[in-house]
Amino acid sequence: MNEIKTQAQMKTVGDMLKVAREKKGLTHSDVHKFIKIHPKFLQALEDNDYTPFSSEVHIKGFLKLYASLLGLNVAEVLAFFRREFDSKKEKQPRVLRPIESQKFLITPAGVTIAVTLFLVLGFFSYLFYQYRSYTGNPSLLVEKPLSDVTYSQPTIEVVGKTDRDSNVFLNGQKIDVNPDGTFVTRVDLTEGLNSLNFLAVNQLGRETTILRTVLVKKEEFVMGENVKDIKVEVLASNGSSSLNVEVDGSKAFEGTILEGTTSVFEASSSIKLKAGNAGAISLKLNGEDIGLFGEEGEQKEQEFK
Repeated sequence: MNEIKTQAQMKTVGDMLKVAREKKGLTHSDVHKFIKIHPKFLQALEDNDYTPFSSEVHIKGFLKLYASLLGLNVAEVLAFFRREFDSKKEKQPRVLRPIESQKFLITPAGVTIAVTLFLVLGFFSYLFYQYRSYTGNPSLLVEKPLSDVTYSQPTIEVVGKTDRDSNVFLNGQKIDVNPDGTFVTRVDLTEGLNSLNFLAVNQLGRETTILRTVLVKKEEFVMGENVKDIKVEVLASNGSSSLNVEVDGSKAFEGTILEGTTSVFEASSSIKLKAGNAGAISLKLNGEDIGLFGEEGEQKEQEFK
């Protein structure tokens, strides 16, 4: 009896996920196809290893999607996670600080030494920064557009930043870079899926690449008038969520909307949304903010007409 209790107490979030996945006969690659979470994160969740994640919110968002796909009780999975996460925090060793025996005395000689050390460290830090700038790969940040976003217009604005003296190319075409490394331009897209391949090259030929994918769905017009009467903007403002969208009875989107991304859907008669984590999604209907789609972890389906 004690052995059975001990085994029950040893049940972890990773065990629950792994057992459920294996019962369904799924591999990590199979799961990735459904909820677009990289297999390395799936393996980390099953190993109860939370070091690859950027934050607790990041972990909970992926746990909700994974548990929902496997048909597990999301609330129960999150409760187990909270217990394990808090337990690991408590087990972290505390650093004991030595008791100060005397106050630090400021003297002219001490100030001179401190200023000298500061200047020396600053000089060598500058040299190290310059060395890394020329020998390492250039930095590259693309603020706009985000990946996996849907646009209705064929022209979008591109905004980003790289290192000074680095060149930036977009799909093989060089774009202008300001003296401070920032760049802003506009690019024409075609209807359907577009791949935007950004490439930064520094003076030594070192390269950094970023790929963005955006979807363009052009608005429909009849006799010169726009027949799109419903517009729903979906913003993943509080985490990530699986999302299925039907526009006028046809499937328009099926996948995962990641935190910080926005998708826009337009229809002439109806838009139907189905979210795996309604509390992660904020909505705008015809430009009016209607708030969160639902509660955190709630699976919700609603049709807008």
